[in-house]
Amino acid sequence: MSHLIEKFGPWALVTGATSGIGQEVAREATRRGFKVLVTGRDPSRLTSLADELPGCEPIGADLARSEDVEALIRRAQGLDLGLVVAAAGFGSSGPAVSASLSTELEMIRLNCEAPWRLAHGLGPAMLHRGRGAFVFVSSIVAWQGVAGQANYSATKAYVLSLAEGLAREWGPRGVHVHAAAPGPVESQFARRAGLKMKRADRPDEVARDILDGLGGRTTFVPGRNGRSLTRLLSIAPRSLRVRILSAVTKDMLRE
Repeated sequence: MSHLIEKFGPWALVTGATSGIGQEVAREATRRGFKVLVTGRDPSRLTSLADELPGCEPIGADLARSEDVEALIRRAQGLDLGLVVAAAGFGSSGPAVSASLSTELEMIRLNCEAPWRLAHGLGPAMLHRGRGAFVFVSSIVAWQGVAGQANYSATKAYVLSLAEGLAREWGPRGVHVHAAAPGPVESQFARRAGLKMKRADRPDEVARDILDGLGGRTTFVPGRNGRSLTRLLSIAPRSLRVRILSAVTKDMLRE
């Protein structure tokens, strides 16, 4: 039995597991001995992942829909859940006033409301057992507003703040809470957000760093490129970071 299983528990729940960081976290968690409940919106990809990973159970869900979140919580409550990685989310880019209102509201539901619902629904059992880990996938854009990604960066700021607050509440009771804040990552996220990634971390590297970070610092940056960019930005005042990342985003926007 791995030390993570002994410390946290045998089951992991990974959202957004049909691609990108979520999919690689599911693979990495399986390699480290977890039985994994995976969820996503693409049934065929979930089935393929379940066929690939031993001890993996798929459950299709669109976490922008409250009824799907509640169904997932009910299923996960029946497990000895030791780890939750809330990786589901998407971004958008471009002028805020040109954005689709329905899409932006869907982003808020998926990036903000769903993680909160999962924490509220699954946290009590972890606290009762006195062990567990909950990882919210945030972003390096969470530390400042970003023109061209105003709503997305705001959703990730919410996730970061939520993790920091829950870490103070839950840590003394044996449950570790983390905000993993990667930089650009090679995944379908960039294509959906309409961005060209010029220098990005691989999702499998980010996933390993996330699992390695369990039990450590509340907020950490997985991925070498993300850490390098964060170190460079850390010396700049917030107002300058806003200008820098807004310029970077503008440069990445697809023509």
